[in-house]
Formats: sequence, C-alpha cells, structure tokens
Amino acid sequence: MRTGAKLPHQLWPEIGRTAVYLYNRTPNYASGWKTPYDQLHTASAKAAGIPQPKKQPDQTHLRAFGCKAYAMTSDAQQKVNRKMRLKPKGWIGFLVGYRSSNIYRIWIPTINRIVNTRDVIFNEDEGCNGDWESFKDELLEADLEEIAKFVQGSSLPEQDDNEQAEQVEDCIEVALPTTTLADESSPITDETEDFIVATALENSLKQSEDSDILPTPPVTPLSALLAHSSRALSDEGNKTVSWQAAFLAGTKSPLQTSIERKLRQGVKMHRNSLPPPPTKHQDLKHHPFGMLFQEAEESHLQSHKEMRSWTEIRKKDARAVDQQVLGCMWVYVYKFDKHGRFQKCKARLVVRGDQQAKGRLQETYAATLAGRSFRTLIAIAARFDLEMVQYDVVNAFVNAPIDQNIFMHMAPGYKKTATILKLNKALYGLRASPLLWQKELSKTLLEIGYTQIPHEPCCFKKEGVLFFFYVDDVIIAYRKARKDKADELTRQLGSKYKLTGGDPVQWFLGMEVIRDRPARKIWLSQTAYIDKIANLANKGTSTVPMTQAELRPQTGLAAPAEIQRYQRKVGSILYIAVNTRPDIAFAASRLARFLVNPGQEHQDAADRVIHYLSHTRHRALRFGGPGGLTVASDASFADNTLDRKSSQAYTIRLFDGLIGWRASKQNTVTTSTTEAELLALAQAAKESLYVSRLLKELTVQMDDPTIRIDCDNTQTINLVTAEIATLKTKLRHVDIHNHWLRQEVQGGRVQVKYTKSTDMIADGLTKALPAGKWNRFLYQLGLEDIQERQQQSREQERIEARLQKTEDCLGNAGSTGTY
Repeated sequence: MRTGAKLPHQLWPEIGRTAVYLYNRTPNYASGWKTPYDQLHTASAKAAGIPQPKKQPDQTHLRAFGCKAYAMTSDAQQKVNRKMRLKPKGWIGFLVGYRSSNIYRIWIPTINRIVNTRDVIFNEDEGCNGDWESFKDELLEADLEEIAKFVQGSSLPEQDDNEQAEQVEDCIEVALPTTTLADESSPITDETEDFIVATALENSLKQSEDSDILPTPPVTPLSALLAHSSRALSDEGNKTVSWQAAFLAGTKSPLQTSIERKLRQGVKMHRNSLPPPPTKHQDLKHHPFGMLFQEAEESHLQSHKEMRSWTEIRKKDARAVDQQVLGCMWVYVYKFDKHGRFQKCKARLVVRGDQQAKGRLQETYAATLAGRSFRTLIAIAARFDLEMVQYDVVNAFVNAPIDQNIFMHMAPGYKKTATILKLNKALYGLRASPLLWQKELSKTLLEIGYTQIPHEPCCFKKEGVLFFFYVDDVIIAYRKARKDKADELTRQLGSKYKLTGGDPVQWFLGMEVIRDRPARKIWLSQTAYIDKIANLANKGTSTVPMTQAELRPQTGLAAPAEIQRYQRKVGSILYIAVNTRPDIAFAASRLARFLVNPGQEHQDAADRVIHYLSHTRHRALRFGGPGGLTVASDASFADNTLDRKSSQAYTIRLFDGLIGWRASKQNTVTTSTTEAELLALAQAAKESLYVSRLLKELTVQMDDPTIRIDCDNTQTINLVTAEIATLKTKLRHVDIHNHWLRQEVQGGRVQVKYTKSTDMIADGLTKALPAGKWNRFLYQLGLEDIQERQQQSREQERIEARLQKTEDCLGNAGSTGTY
C-alpha cells in the first residue's frame, strides 16, 4: 500500500492500521465470503441470543488509499474571516486512514501532521507522485500585483487607514503565504480533534503589516479571475487547475474546476470519467456540472411555458375542490453521442405519479413497439433497400392534453408563495401519460390518412410509407420512389410537434444500426451497451456463456445487497438477450430462475456471461439475404432435474435474418421426448403465424406464403402430418396442441420438415453447447464480427467531422473578410 501510494516510510504505523481496517471489511473465501467484521458481530449477536444476526460493514465511505484530499480549515468551518474571499479555505493532503465511517485521517505534508476531518473532498484520480518539488509548486499562490493585473478596471488604491476601514465591506485582502514543505524525515504528529489548523498555516495566513488592500470590482465576477488563473497555470505546464483556485473561490471543488476547464477547451469527456448526475435540485450548487444542469432546467421550463403545459393558480383554489396536489422532482441525465462522449446536460421535470391512486390497467397501459416487430421491419428494409430516417419528438408526452383535473406543486428551485400548477398537458411521471401520448400520436396519424397495423399498434402505413415509433423515437421507412410521401408526412408531423433529427437511422433504443446498402445488409449491435455493463462483473474472460454443469438453488439465504447485485446483472443480460444476442438466450433463461435467492455459484455464472459478452462484443445480428420465412423448434426432454420439466426453444428467420427467438422452460411435465417436442413445435407455429399475419398487413409479398418449421424428431412430425392421428396421451393439453397443429398442417398454412440435429439452429437454445460446437452455432444464428466495419465507420465519421470543421472555419473566415 505504501509503495503503490508513494507515501513516505514514516507513515507506516498509519498504513498498518488502515490495512487492518480494510481487511476487516473485506470478504474472504476461507470464511465463506464473509468479512471478519461480520463474523465478530455475528458471534456477539448469537452469544446475546439474537436470531439470524445480520451485520454487514458499511463500505460506501471507502476511498482510494493515498488519493489527493482537500480538507477544509477550521476557519472555513467556523466561517471566520468570510469577507476574505481569496483567503485559502483548506489544505491539500492525502488520505491515509479512517477514524469512522464519516471521519477521515488526512496527512498534510506542508505541516507534517495527520488530521481528522469530515469536511473533505477527494480526487481519487490523483495521488502522491513522490516529487516534492513539483508538489511544492502547486502550493504557491498568485501575488497581489499579478491578480490586480487581471481584474478589469482595478488598480491598487492609495488610501489611508481610515478609508480602508470604512470600505472593509467591499474589499478583498490578499497576502502571500510563506508555507514550506516539511522534511520527509521529520516526525509526523497526530491531531485528535476534528480539525486543528497548524501553526505554520496560521502564520502563513496572517496579515502582513505592509499588505495592500484591493477593492473588489463590482462588475468583474470571480469566475473570470479563476478562468484566467487556470489558463496561466496551464501555460506554465501544470497538469490540472491549481488546488487553491477552488478554495479561494470558496464554491468550487477541484473536480468541478477541472471539468469546467475541459469544457472550455472543447475536450469530449467519456461517460466513464463523469461524476454521477445530481439527484435533486439542491445538489446543483456543489455539482461539477451544476451550471449546465441549471441552464437545462431553465430551458426545460421555457419549453413548458411555450407549450402551455400548466396554469398557475392559488393553492386555496385546489383545496376548495378537495383535489390532491402532487409533488414533482427534477431528473438529471447526461446526453452522450453514440461513442459515449459527453454532449450536454439534460434536466426534466417529472410529476410524482407514485402519489396518484392506482387505476385500472386499461386506463394506464400503453403499447410499445415489440422487439420482434422492429427486427421484422429491419429485415424488410434490408431486403428491399428501404430508406430509414429517424426523428425524435421533443417533450413527446407534453403534446398530449389531459382529460382530468390534476394539480402539482411548482418545480423545486422555482417556487412561488401559495402558488401551485394546474396541469394542461400530460407531463412525464403521470401514470396515464404514456397512454395519452400514444393516443395523441395515433390520432394524428389517422387524421392524415395512415392506417394502423392491427397486430402492431405502434406501426402505421400509407402508400408505401411505413411509420413506427417507440415512445418518442420515430422511424420512417420508404422506397426512394416514395420520398415525396415521406417528406409530406414529415411536414405534417412537424407542423404539430417539434421534431429533431431527420438523418438515416444509426441508433435506436441503444442498438447501433450499421448498413451496407450495395450488399443490402443491415447489422444490429449493442457493443456500446456491453462496454457499459462490463464493470458489473469481476475481471475475466470466457469463450462460451455457460458451462454444461446445471445450476442448482443454494441452501442458504442471500443478503439483500447480493440479491440486488445479481438482479442488476441478470437484467442487463436479459436486455441484450432479447434484442440482438440470441446466443445467450439459454444462459439468460437459466440465470433468471434464481433472482430471489442467488448464491455465489449463480453470481459466478452471471459474471461468465458478461465476460463472454465482453469477449464477443463486436458480434452483431445480420439481416438481409435470400429466402423467406423459416422457423425451427427444439426441446430438451426432462433436462431440469429439480422438477423434470423440459426446455424448449424456437427461432424465426426472415430474409436470412433472425427476427424472433425464445428459450424457456415448459410449463408442464411431459412423459416423453415426443410430447416435449410437440409442445415446442406448437409454440413455434403460433409465433410464426403471428409474424405471417404481420407481413401480410405490411403488404410484403412472399414467394411461398406457407410457413416451414424445422423439427429434428421424426415421431413428432408423423403425429402432425399423418392422415390418422396416432398420439395416445392422457395429457389433455398435449392432445389439444396436437389437434391444433394437425389442423394448421392440413390447412396448408404450416409445413413441418425434418432437419438433422447437427443442422438444428434451435438446439443451442435448449442446452449449453461445448466450445467445439459454439462457432458453428454462431454462424447458424447469423452473428457476425463487425469490428472492422465499426472501425471503418468511426474513421469515416472522424473524416466527416474534420471536413465539417474545416468548412465552418472557412465560412467564418469568409464572413469576416479574412482567410
């Protein structure tokens, strides 16, 4: 720890205590992944007769050992000399230990002391570099002449003492500190109070007898002075903005100042390097992006004002009609580009819909575009080379009027006395808002002549133009010959709603859309999302998502934190499995069975899937090619040893692209392989008939309208194709499925064909395949490695960005008459 943190040897007693502190809060294998802290409290509780004791150590306060720390001085804590705005507010030191969960032990090199403090800001990205000379340079402050030089319209006054005393309310005292760095070999003392300021610091901050008084300019903000200081320090080669800038300002943390500097310099920060967004309005004051989020708030409120989302009324008016007044809150998010680079801050005011009384499902349920339907549209677009243009409806919900009286408090930070809001539009957060928006958009489309697809309420068509949406994300697909119809639709929607975008679709619901127009192929990839969830698992790699060993329930009871961690992993895995990665469908199905009480075995299995996804993150689902609608079904008889139910799966392929798949456990126990295969075949037939009807409604002409289903069990095929039924079963539901399938086969709507097990694509969705068969399975699914295509796409985007920047520069130069 000492070597890694580059701390001096004299701190070894403190480092030893911290090592013990951390060890006691670290689970270990020998103790069944329990911490010594937990074991101690468990033993004490059992001795006291407390049943099932639970005492998990708090680890939320832990920080990187040896990281840089900015500790507030006692003067700053007690608000002494608050008028001295440029007086240092704290020390720079390094974290060396913990006194409790909210009191840290900070080593201050300049006074060679360890202090205990609650008021501290950490920069875990920086630590002690061992170069004391450069560290000493960081402690230097700008002198009076240098500061005065940068303050607009200021000069050093020539006043007597009486004049200075009269102007004390409007002046800033500036004095140079004379701090020196303590020798590394000198002993280190320890202060046991919350924070005791060293004599050296007090002496360095005392007012000099001949110090000058600089009046504060009324028109120059302190931020301008700090901005200039940051540029000056950067020119001298400092890596980051100096620490004293934050404390002299008294309002900004080092992280906030550093982020502001990067934003001024045009640096595009990655999502992994950003702090968590604020959770409430009060957090903006100290958040690094506080100003940007506040600007987003004001812009959001202005848009509500323009859309007349509410009417201000007196609170007593709502009380007069005995109406509930709902609360509201701000939701803050970062907006990123498709590469995860920061673009802007976004703030949205949402209603506390959880305070509303729950209504019937029919009053709040809103349909969304099914993933299978979206992939069907992608397959059609690839096969027929359709144009695909994407739009975003700004503040979509607010476009829908509400049909009842709903009252809401004013937004936090913008409240007026005894004033509340009567809502006119469906704000985000209301239970009925999604349904109201769906009705509003559907009504608009019907009014301009579009027809709703009966089996997909989020899809419309008219004269060769397809319109489908997912809440506020809209895609318009059409042939080039129908561009005038698509443009007309865009104009009609734009006249009623505010639309942004209008570019070819590249991202939809977190999925990257990559096209090869000459080859008529489209790939769907979730590489960015996989990179985002990679940190949920421990470090590791895997070439297959799951071993062939069966997962079994654990006998113990999982801790709530472990349950939440496991559910987060499985939820992330499921989102990928149902959208673009059918290769992990079987693994996701198995993992989802242990959400209530996961054990370490299940945590490791979930980690393995995430490792596999990271290893194959460039695999993408391919669409486009010959062929029509083909289906495959398979079952693994009684493979679940706990209840002896069978696993089943199906896949649906359209134009050589996988549009539907499912891996699940059958709801009932069957008595033979034939019965298990029959149930799987019936499920596949029902799903494929739905897709067939959807294609018919979309006016997609198929060469052969008959649905072909592949099955690898000859006896099952004979049951549904033979002229005389031969199945003899006491299971009523199996008999019903058999007769229904025979009806569809004899009617010519479904055709069942035999396929060898080695060629059965659904086989990998019913069992964990060994590594030797895995690559063939990926090929059958149409999952291709598109890393090279993604790199080419990124390079093309960089070239286009540079060209655009050059054009902008030339345009600006032309407008000013220079070149």
